[in-house]
Amino acid sequence: MAITAKATWLLPTNTENLQMVLAQGLITDASGFLGSYYKDVLNECPGYISLFKSEVPGSALKLSKSEDDGLISCIIKINLKDITLGDCIHTRCDIDDSFNSENVSPKESNNVPIPSLQGKKTDELDYESILIQAPLPLTCIEEVIFSCKADLDEFKDSSSNVGNVSTKILKCKVDKKAFQNTTAGSHLFHDSFSNLGHNPIEYNKAYSFGGLASLSFYFSKNGEESANLFNSISKFTEDESQSLEYKWIYEYFFSNEKSKLEKWNAILEILNDYKKRSDIEYKNKIIEFLNSTADTQPIAEFLTDYHRSKIEKSDTQIIDEYIEQYKKEPKVFKIRFFLFMLFYKDSIEKLIKYTHVGFREEDYVLLGMLFGMNNSFIGLPKWLVEYENLHIYISTLMANYAHKQANTGLHFKEPPKPLLLTEMLSPKKLGFIAWFGKNFDANNCFKTVMPNKVFQCDKGKSTYEGIVVPECQIVNIPFFKTMSSVVLDDKDYSRICKEYKGK
Repeated sequence: MAITAKATWLLPTNTENLQMVLAQGLITDASGFLGSYYKDVLNECPGYISLFKSEVPGSALKLSKSEDDGLISCIIKINLKDITLGDCIHTRCDIDDSFNSENVSPKESNNVPIPSLQGKKTDELDYESILIQAPLPLTCIEEVIFSCKADLDEFKDSSSNVGNVSTKILKCKVDKKAFQNTTAGSHLFHDSFSNLGHNPIEYNKAYSFGGLASLSFYFSKNGEESANLFNSISKFTEDESQSLEYKWIYEYFFSNEKSKLEKWNAILEILNDYKKRSDIEYKNKIIEFLNSTADTQPIAEFLTDYHRSKIEKSDTQIIDEYIEQYKKEPKVFKIRFFLFMLFYKDSIEKLIKYTHVGFREEDYVLLGMLFGMNNSFIGLPKWLVEYENLHIYISTLMANYAHKQANTGLHFKEPPKPLLLTEMLSPKKLGFIAWFGKNFDANNCFKTVMPNKVFQCDKGKSTYEGIVVPECQIVNIPFFKTMSSVVLDDKDYSRICKEYKGK
């Protein structure tokens, strides 16, 4: 049977690993796990994810509990219909019990997203399993199967108390028969599998990019400029109008060419390194880098003194001075300001709650990018992960970014992106805008514009012939000032989306 989207592809694991997959936002091989990992088939072939057609061998199920009999096995049903394949798939042939590695060319047509293997009479072969290069996005999870309701309930209960683990995107079911395959599958994992070549994935960068994109989306609530920055980074693009700071971050993730800001990339490397993200350690690493050259030593000395509470100025005074300096020199690279904020507001929650009258729209988004990098996707607050559509959208961005940088040819169709507030507040959505203005004390953030048509003044009222519909437009400055001080959690965001869809 050819590898087709219609086949049922299964990934056996345990609920501990599944929770980590949800927390980090990607299905990976063992090397991609950010936290605790319990041995399962994801460890059998470095760089690849093993999928089984129709049923899971008993040996694979046994492996998922091999480190601890108290682990709960589960089976993830994988949906491959929205994948375009590159040179990244291998198949095992039942006939000779060996693997046939096949290059599968990328397909532009979405009509054949999982092509038949080239050069093979697929009607003569039956592939019981495939290896596909990691990572896969969460959109590939069609459902999760449990052997009994007690296991399912235990998984959901424990997940509710684990970090940013959200199970909202999952469809789960109980199917005892799926766990009763007695076939050993002793030759399922051939010795040569460990030597299969694969394009190395920069997981740290992928996860950092996910954190960056998520915080960029959060701050897109502040106005159209913020929304444009999110759209740019999520489309992997930049243009000449964007700031030095955006170019610095963008080029770190996407450019192979040297830039004049390259010397500062060591800062981003520190934020990008998940192993260095404890509060004290990343700050010490930054200071160590700044002390390495004479021209950056003054910054290191200032941050060291601040960290040790030896600065007499208040935090507000320090920020005010930075803002005044940058007003005089708007094209100066604002590295001192961003480094100070990383030391001052050293968590996502603190940054989200912080406002300053002198901040620009762009400042919040760029700070969000740096803080998102430092915390990675796994460090996001749970309420942000549970924004409608954000979990699966950012997961797909991370997967596409990882495969793009590794040049695997693997690509995933993007799911619907989460709704941007500025897009919801379109000029024609008068009922929704009226609701939003009332509920978020934002009436002064809009202006009503009448069409350029002939009208008469009748008893102090402007009257038009026929049906004339006004437009309601965002007034940028008051909108930014209002929304930058509003913390939108998942309940607020869900309420806004629900009202928008209903109007």
